[in-house]
Amino acid sequence: MKRIHSLLLWFLRPRFFWAAVLAGFLIGGLHALSMLPIPLILGTGRFWEYPAGTVPGSISDMAQVLVANLYFTQGAWTWPLLMVPELMPPRGVNIFWMDAVPLVALIGKVLFAVSGHYTNLLGFYLFACLALPGAAMAALLWLAGQRSFIAAFTGAALVSAAPFLIVEWGHMALSAQVIIIFALCGYQLSLQRPDDRRVVMGWAIFLPLALLTNMYLFVMAGGIWSAAVLQRLINRRISPTRAMTEAVSTIGIALIVVWSTGILGSEVRSAASGGFGQFSMNLASPFVPQRSGVIPFLWDYYLGARTQVYNYVGLGALILGIACVPVIVPWLRRRARAHAALIAVFIGFVMFALSHRITLGGRLLFTFPLPENIVLILGSFRASGRFFWPLAYAGMAVSIVTILRSWRPIPSACMLLAAAVLQIIDLQPMRQVSAESASRPYPELIDRARLAKIVGNATEVAILPRAECLQARPEYSEPAAARRIGQASMDIELAAARKLRPINSAFTARSMLDCGQENTLLGQTLRPGVAYFFLEGTTPAPEQLGGQAVDAVCQEIQFVRACLLPQRQGN
Repeated sequence: MKRIHSLLLWFLRPRFFWAAVLAGFLIGGLHALSMLPIPLILGTGRFWEYPAGTVPGSISDMAQVLVANLYFTQGAWTWPLLMVPELMPPRGVNIFWMDAVPLVALIGKVLFAVSGHYTNLLGFYLFACLALPGAAMAALLWLAGQRSFIAAFTGAALVSAAPFLIVEWGHMALSAQVIIIFALCGYQLSLQRPDDRRVVMGWAIFLPLALLTNMYLFVMAGGIWSAAVLQRLINRRISPTRAMTEAVSTIGIALIVVWSTGILGSEVRSAASGGFGQFSMNLASPFVPQRSGVIPFLWDYYLGARTQVYNYVGLGALILGIACVPVIVPWLRRRARAHAALIAVFIGFVMFALSHRITLGGRLLFTFPLPENIVLILGSFRASGRFFWPLAYAGMAVSIVTILRSWRPIPSACMLLAAAVLQIIDLQPMRQVSAESASRPYPELIDRARLAKIVGNATEVAILPRAECLQARPEYSEPAAARRIGQASMDIELAAARKLRPINSAFTARSMLDCGQENTLLGQTLRPGVAYFFLEGTTPAPEQLGGQAVDAVCQEIQFVRACLLPQRQGN
C-alpha cells in the first residue's frame, strides 16, 4: 500500500514543460499506433489503394483527398497556388474545396520540387492528428498550473480517446482537431503574457496554418483568438489601439493567404448550401453513452438522427465533468468575468451547433423560423454540430484542473487515473472499427488493374455522366446505389491521378457541376486518346465512334463501359 501511495505522489510531482508534453505525446502516440499500421503512416501501405474511413456514406472523402494530393504535389506551380488545372479543365479546381489539407499538399509539393519523387505525407499527417492532441492537452494543463504526470496522462487519455475525434475517421481534414487545443493554449498564453509580442506573432502564423488545414477548424480557432484579444482588452492589459493593431495585422495575414491560394475564387459561390439544421448537435448527444465499450448493450447505440453530429465526450470525461459541477458552478458565479469573452464565444458556438432545430433524443423540441436565404448562408457550415468541439476540449481541461485543485492529492490521482482508464475502454468499439478500416483498402468494386491499364494508354479521362449528377436522379437516391456510383467514379479518379491524366470530374465539398450539360456530353463524338467511362454502362452510338466498331474500342468493367479510340498517327 505504501508503494502505491509513493507512486501516486511521484506522479503528482510538478514536472518541466517538455517532460509533461512528452508524456502526453507518448500516450497519444501509443493510442495512434493501436489504430494505424506503420505502412499506412509511411504512406506506402495497401490502405492507400483506396483509402476510406468509417463515416457513414462518406467512402469517397479520404480518396478525394488522395486524388487532390497526387495531382497537386506533382503538378506545375500555378497561380493561385492551390489550383489544379488537370482537374475539370480548362477551369481547374482549387484543392481547398476538396478538403485536401492544403498545408500537407504544399509541403509535399516542395519536397517533390526538391527531390523529384512523390512522397505521400498523408499518413504522417493522420498519425499526427491522433498523437498530437495528447501533447497539446498536456501543454494546456501545464500552462493552467497542473504540471504533474498525472495531469498529462489523464489529459492525453481523454482527448486521444475522445469519441467525437475518432468518429471523424474518414474526414481527413477534420481529424486535425488538435488545432482547437493549440488555440486554447494560445488563449492561455495570451492572458498570462498579454504584452508578449511573440504570442501575437504566434497567432499570426498559427491561424493561417489552421486555414490551410480546414475551414471549420480555422473558424473555431479564430473564435478562441478573438476571445483572447477581447479578454485582454476587458482586463485592461492592452489598449484599444493595441487590440485593433493586432486584429488588423492578424486578419490581414490570413487574407493574404486567402488571396494567394485562391480560396475565394469562383468555387466560393457553391459554399452556401442546404443541410443546416440536419447535421446539428442533439442536446443529449454529449452526455449519453453511445457506442460504448464499458456498457455492452450500448455498443451500437446512436442517439438521435444518424445525420446529426456525434458529440459523445466519453465516459471518463463525462464522470470527471459531473464530479466537478459542485465546484465549477460557484466558481463561475464568482469568476466568470475573468473569461467572459471565451464564455461568450463558447455560448455562440453551442447555439450554432444546436442550429434552429433543437432536438433532444428522438424528439424535435422546437424550431426557430429562419428565412431560406439565411439557412443557405448558414449552410456554408452545414454540419454545425461540430462547433461543440471547442467547449468539449476546454471542459476536459477544466475538469482535470478542478479535480487537482479542489480534491486531496491521493483521491484526485485515483479519480483521474480511473477516468483515464474508463475513457480508453469506452472507446474500444470505435477503435476496433477504425483499426479494421485502416488495415486495408476499401473493397474493390470494379477491377482496379484494368482501370489502371486503360488510363495508362490514354491522354485524358472523362466520366459520363459524372457521379454527382447521377446521384441527383431519383433512380439513384437509394444509399446503396449512390454509394456504388460514387465508389466507381472515385476509383476512376484515383487511376487518373496516379497517371496524372486530366479528368473532367472531381469530388468537392460543395458541388460545382452543371448537370444540365450531361445529356449533351453523352451524345458528343468521342475524341481519340481520351478514355471515356460510362457509369451507367451506356453504349455509344456508331456515329460517336468515328467509324470504329464498338467491340474494338469499348469494353465492360463490371457495370461500367470503358471506350478508348486510338490516337491518330502523328498525334
